[in-house]
Amino acid sequence: MGHLLMENRSGLVVDTETTHATGTAEREAAETMIGDVAGGRITPGSDKAYDVARHATTLREMDVTPHVAQNTARRSGDRSAHDAPPRLHPEPAGAQAH
Repeated sequence: MGHLLMENRSGLVVDTETTHATGTAEREAAETMIGDVAGGRITPGSDKAYDVARHATTLREMDVTPHVAQNTARRSGDRSAHDAPPRLHPEPAGAQAH
């Protein structure tokens, strides 16, 4: 697979990576490429294939703020597109499951 990291404003390619298709290669390549250019405030945007808790946690540990499209196909319940995924909402102490 071929992966590109692009600067949003100009559309210039900042980094490239090639990997074997593994099901997680896109996220792993993104983490590697972002790590290569990290320095200062970085807020990468990505599509819903990157809406995985482990990936978001890894980026936050790198001091990167991810902006990821929500994967609504994996969500349940009556939430709007503007709500954060359930894993990002801490449950209040003493809350009971419905």
